[in-house]
Amino acid sequence: MKHQKLFIVITLAAALLAGCQDAERPSPSATAEATATESIEVTPPPAATAEPTQAAAAEPEPPAAVDVELPELTYTEEQTTEILNAAGLAGLEQVYIPVLGLGTDDYLDRIEVQDDTVRIVFIRGAISQSKHELKPAGTAPSRSVRLSSGVTAEWIRQDGSSVEFLYFEQDGVHFAITSAKPFAPGEYEAAAGSLQPLKSSGLTQ
Repeated sequence: MKHQKLFIVITLAAALLAGCQDAERPSPSATAEATATESIEVTPPPAATAEPTQAAAAEPEPPAAVDVELPELTYTEEQTTEILNAAGLAGLEQVYIPVLGLGTDDYLDRIEVQDDTVRIVFIRGAISQSKHELKPAGTAPSRSVRLSSGVTAEWIRQDGSSVEFLYFEQDGVHFAITSAKPFAPGEYEAAAGSLQPLKSSGLTQ
């Protein structure tokens, strides 16, 4: 009988000890949750970037490629003298003429003077130049281009006209290249970039 009571006591003690160990040991689900929590990485939000307060000004377009080879213009002594005389009448200390034509087979047609403006007329268009503004009031450029000479020029369309003209300023002289008929803008830009000052002895480089 004593042996039977002792066996029961030992059995109960063993059961209690096992229960305590199970309570202290974390369950598999709790262990998995802890592992998952430790593996999560918190990514900080991207730093806020300041939005530009003003859009960057558009850069002028580079010189347009010319599909055809423009003729190199030649001027007679009589023509250069007439151009220089016209510049004197218009009060221009410096007058410019293009080295390249305004189109294929271009050549000088005539020279005109109106008040303070010299107008050199070719068969492909005309180049007006003056010390004063030649751009009509209220007009706005449709686009800007960079000439091969490094000067920035503007294409401008007048109200009521479907034909644009090229306008720019160089060395204090205002230029307008116009035409009364369709033309290739790239050829006009190439001719404008070839402008050189004229002296009594000819073109100056």
